[in-house]
Amino acid sequence: MFTLTIPLKQHTPIIHFQSHQKGATLRATEIKSALNKIFTTKKKYQIKVELKNDVLSSDKRDPKENNLLYFGDTGQEDEKKKKKTFEGQEICLHINAYFDEDLKKEISKALPDVLALTNFGTRSNKGTGCYFIEGKSITDFENILKKEICSKGSKVYYWDYNDYKNIGEVFLSIKYFYSLLKSGITIKSTAYRDVRTDYPSLLCKYFLNLTKPVTWEREKIKREWRIGHITRAEQPLHTQFNDNYKFIRALFGTGDTQRWIHGIGIPDDINIIVGLPKTPEEF
Repeated sequence: MFTLTIPLKQHTPIIHFQSHQKGATLRATEIKSALNKIFTTKKKYQIKVELKNDVLSSDKRDPKENNLLYFGDTGQEDEKKKKKTFEGQEICLHINAYFDEDLKKEISKALPDVLALTNFGTRSNKGTGCYFIEGKSITDFENILKKEICSKGSKVYYWDYNDYKNIGEVFLSIKYFYSLLKSGITIKSTAYRDVRTDYPSLLCKYFLNLTKPVTWEREKIKREWRIGHITRAEQPLHTQFNDNYKFIRALFGTGDTQRWIHGIGIPDDINIIVGLPKTPEEF
């Protein structure tokens, strides 16, 4: 047999552009595109996705119900055009290698890595559309991450779904954790309007505690262009800031532009175009 039959388990909701249609699921073209990126030569094979259980319309959710970072439907009134999420689909891949036994083995070896390192659907870079091979353990998944994206001895942190009531709580927990690392967070009391708790950025604190302390770029921008303000989360750190500025938040990812609200004497907001180094030599 030169056909691989592989059942998949869905771990996170997928945001699908055709979610209102019957039979919408993980697309074979997305999987094939991810596989082709790791092959050094062009391969001839076919992938079919078998959907064993379709999701009822009532089970399809607005991405925000699961605390997913998706804003593409803002202002869209037509419900049929809005993207929805679904989860818990039973999927089976059928991969035809066209009588090429070596190719079959190559695909079988590569597929676990591709699935562990690639998410699918809309906003896949924010954790949506994660699938893995049915029967594989969390250890198998972890080992792939360690091998491909972590240095020797590094750890992989993950959120166990069993510790939460629903997947939305998992994404909310990840959101708070990431925000605490990068920018700091403020949590307001739901009972008392004036009660809040502020947590400064752990990234900012880390660089201020180096042997040669580094101040993040936010302070430089505020001082030079008189925009923004010192947040309550930043206040405990403000006395430690120095003139050794670095663009440190880019370590956790950044968009192509940053927008800053105008300050005293500056009538307009400021949009900063971010140019990141293309090679290590450009640092």
